[in-house]
Amino acid sequence: MRKPVSAALIITMLHLFYPSITRSLEVDREEIKTRKVTFTNYKGAYGKKDSVRAIEEIGLQLGRGVKKAGPNTPYGFYGKYSVIRILSDEEPGKFQADIISIDRKAKIGHIINVRRITAAYLTEMYGYSREEARALALFISYYNAIYRGNVDYFRGKYKSLMMKHINTKNAGISTHYSRWPGATKLIIPLTGTGPGEPGKIDPFTISDRNVNDQVRKDESSIDERKDLHELKKRNIEEETTKLEKEKILIAEKEKIITTEEKEIQKNKDENERQKKDLENKKELLRKEKDTLKSQPESGEKRKKEGTIKEKEKKLEEDRNRLEKEEQKRKADEDKIREKKEELKKKKDSAERKDRVLEDKKKIVAEEKKELEKDGDGKTKIRAGDGEKKLEQKETELNKREEELDLRENKLREKALDENIYDSMLYYLKVKEYLQGGHYNNELYMIDPASRKIVFKSPIDNICGRRYDIFSKGIVVITHLGNHQSGHRLTLIDRKTLKPISSGDDDVFWRSFIEIREDHIYAIMVESGRYYLGKYDLNFKIVARSGEWINEDTFISFFGDYIYINRYDKQIIVLNKNDLTLVDMIKP
Repeated sequence: MRKPVSAALIITMLHLFYPSITRSLEVDREEIKTRKVTFTNYKGAYGKKDSVRAIEEIGLQLGRGVKKAGPNTPYGFYGKYSVIRILSDEEPGKFQADIISIDRKAKIGHIINVRRITAAYLTEMYGYSREEARALALFISYYNAIYRGNVDYFRGKYKSLMMKHINTKNAGISTHYSRWPGATKLIIPLTGTGPGEPGKIDPFTISDRNVNDQVRKDESSIDERKDLHELKKRNIEEETTKLEKEKILIAEKEKIITTEEKEIQKNKDENERQKKDLENKKELLRKEKDTLKSQPESGEKRKKEGTIKEKEKKLEEDRNRLEKEEQKRKADEDKIREKKEELKKKKDSAERKDRVLEDKKKIVAEEKKELEKDGDGKTKIRAGDGEKKLEQKETELNKREEELDLRENKLREKALDENIYDSMLYYLKVKEYLQGGHYNNELYMIDPASRKIVFKSPIDNICGRRYDIFSKGIVVITHLGNHQSGHRLTLIDRKTLKPISSGDDDVFWRSFIEIREDHIYAIMVESGRYYLGKYDLNFKIVARSGEWINEDTFISFFGDYIYINRYDKQIIVLNKNDLTLVDMIKP
């Protein structure tokens, strides 16, 4: 059998015969550690320069759009930018991801604007504060530049589903602005476990040692580094709390299994005792039968023989019963073994999480020292600037505030109509007004470019003025023949305008309709009271608020929370996942 040639021997031979090759390998390896990542931005004149708010609006629109599109469905912004959420419950040890793409029609020339779009998206999608989102966006840009085109790295950390969307030419971001359009996939790691739990951004992955070393070279990044440091500390606190709860559940399950094992053992001992007792009774009967055989035939003998048969029958029944009990006990033992194996997996997982948390704590402690060291240096560098620059900056910001407000108004006027989807306008036309504020409406698909009607929906029982559009179709409110019979949520095919399905729950005819992450939110009616209902795409109820709500309420979403009016018009905050009450806001 041949002995394998060691890597060290190969390198030694290469060094002897081809020294230039090994020298270049050493240089490349050293460059990875020391080379500063520098983004080359466009420095020429702009025909039209977008405002900061206009740039941030792109990120906000991407966030709003992908929420409606749902998991694993791309949402595009005029061929310039797009985003897709890669969520899968397969490969549980790997990251899910959001991928923001800079597409071919994009005209973006500065990395700061890439970060602004990213930060606005993160704020809209996950509810991060402005400072947190900026810090994350900075590190995400460096992370994607450092691992640009490194599909082997991404394959090792991310789910296979994500790998279908990237390649060596577009994974990450180039450091040169000219190579961004059509060749940029900003990969953002998510901590969740599947479509039902997307999670949030993993701050440790986007700031690993390679990334952190590069960001440290940017002296102006100290504030963002501090913000990410605080985010990491909070991440550790949240994971520690979650892990403690897991450990408590594991301990409780261990107690339950121990109790069940004791009960099984008790049953086993009792079964064995009864088996021995059964064998003793059989032996006694056998002796009775032997004794009876030697006796002459008589009525008394026949009577005893009949009694023995009845006893034998009873013993046979007892034997069958004990066999069934033993089979059940063995099945219970198998279940206990499965439970213990499952529990062991959970304990092993908890131990791994413990080790990961300890590593994270070490990283945070080390970063704290670095921040203290670099922060002191930064103070010395900026000490000569004094308060004068700060005052000048504040004056400039005050002057620009009014300009930004005016631009904000213009942006809102130009904002994409929510009834436009995939370049088509979906228009609800009032067919007739009825008493009590009820309407009968007609739905049309209109091509805005030609101003021609493409389709008219055959559905003639659409009521209310609220509807929402997403990738799977259009959700409207319909009545059951007349407005007194009740109202239902109805899904309409987006391409044909034909009905697909309707729900079973009665909904308020003036209800809003909001579609977020493949869930539909609407006001439902139950026993004359109004509640917030959360439905899946088959209109099956997922959650219902415990609080009654006002039928004319507005609804607002922020991160994991919903703001809505209670029946007495008080503002309450609900958990978006299960609609439980979180807080009440008193004006």
